[in-house]
Amino acid sequence: MGRATGEGFRGVCGLPRRARAFLLPDICDELATVLYDRPRQRTGEDLAWAFGVLAHETEHLVSSRSEAETECHGMQRVDELALSLGVSKAAARMLARSYWEHVYPKLLPKYRTRACREGGALDIAPASSVWP
Repeated sequence: MGRATGEGFRGVCGLPRRARAFLLPDICDELATVLYDRPRQRTGEDLAWAFGVLAHETEHLVSSRSEAETECHGMQRVDELALSLGVSKAAARMLARSYWEHVYPKLLPKYRTRACREGGALDIAPASSVWP
């Protein structure tokens, strides 16, 4: 996976009169394949990573939680975010599962917590059997 080096920001997201999040080129490139190249069923670890980063940074724009809490809440919104950008429901679920199974375990410890699990303290939909 292309993990950013800090060189050459290409994407910016933000809310009016609020903070902005800067996304590195590799993240923008992955998201652009969905938005502009139209491979709507595209899935994979790199794409899951890109949606996870976008979800994480979006959470930072609206909340001041710890990195681990922000990561957990963002991860649970990966499928919702992918759907909003035109990904099919099945592909969106696959992206969320891929993030949980392949990306989340590799994150630095400050981005993970044992409370981030189905039925855990950070489960945003505890009544649902869908995780993440």
